[in-house]
Amino acid sequence: MKNIFGLSVVLLILSTLSTVVLAEHHFYVGGGIGESYVEEDNVLAGEDFDDEDFGFKAFAGYRFHKNFAVELDYLDYGDPEDNILGIDIEIEDLYAVALYGVGILPLSDQFELFVKLGGAYWDGKAKATVMGLSASSSEDGTELAYGLGASFAFTEKFAVRVEYEEIDVDSDDLSQLGLFTVGGELRF
Repeated sequence: MKNIFGLSVVLLILSTLSTVVLAEHHFYVGGGIGESYVEEDNVLAGEDFDDEDFGFKAFAGYRFHKNFAVELDYLDYGDPEDNILGIDIEIEDLYAVALYGVGILPLSDQFELFVKLGGAYWDGKAKATVMGLSASSSEDGTELAYGLGASFAFTEKFAVRVEYEEIDVDSDDLSQLGLFTVGGELRF
């Protein structure tokens, strides 16, 4: 179900931009795959929840100046899990939608560095299981999001991006969401 929702968000982003993209030359879309990192401090008796999982992202943006852009990202953090003092804890259906202002530093015609700052809405479910008994909770929130990365343009229309994004979560179930991705960007 989570993958269907993620794919739906990606298709929605791409479909809403498709007619506008053809008319402008500053739009870009892309995606990436990589590793997610989820952390919650002091979950039980001073122990931390700390796990990595497969993650992916889709994004669309508009570059209105050579040094500035706005970007909308969908980030999927997978289903990280950990065992703390014999209790299996799994975070399910964890995703975020982020809106960023992007600062871009072109170092050459092909290579750029960028930083991102904005806000993100996140949602996820935590499930704890011990001796066959389970309890779960669902939580969401809106938090500060930021990131940094680099892109290398192989052509005028295609670039490879490497980036790290983080959301500082202030909730009972989570404290930090991170996503490292490598992906592609199509420029229109």
